[in-house]
Amino acid sequence: MGIKRFAFVRRRAGMSSGDFHAYWRDDHARRIHDRPELLTYVRRFELNHRLAEDYDREQTAGEVAGVDFDGVAGQWFANLPAWVELLGGPAHAEMVEPDVATFLDPTRIRFVLSGPPTVVVGD
Repeated sequence: MGIKRFAFVRRRAGMSSGDFHAYWRDDHARRIHDRPELLTYVRRFELNHRLAEDYDREQTAGEVAGVDFDGVAGQWFANLPAWVELLGGPAHAEMVEPDVATFLDPTRIRFVLSGPPTVVVGD
C-alpha cells in the first residue's frame, strides 16, 4: 500500500478563495499530471477542496480556533524513500516549488505522513 502524505494548505495572502481553488484544480493539478518525471514517484494525487459554505460557518465546540486551511492534498508514494527522493529531485525544485509559491503560503503548509489506515467503518 505504501505511504500517504496529507498536506494541509493555505492560499497565499491577497488571493481569493475562488481564485485559489480554480488555480489549484486547473493549473497546479495539470502541471503535476503533465510531468512524467514527477509521476514516477507519485502513485496517486488528490486535491480535497474546502467547501465554500465552510468558510463562514460558526465553529462547533470541538473545533480548533483559527484553523484556516483551504484544502488538503493527498499524495500516495511507494515508500518513504520515494517521497524523500521526489523532494530532492530537479523536477520538484524546478517546477513544484516555484508553482507552489504562486498560490500557496509555503510557511503555513502542514503535513502528516501515514501508513495503511485502520478502517473503522466502511470497506
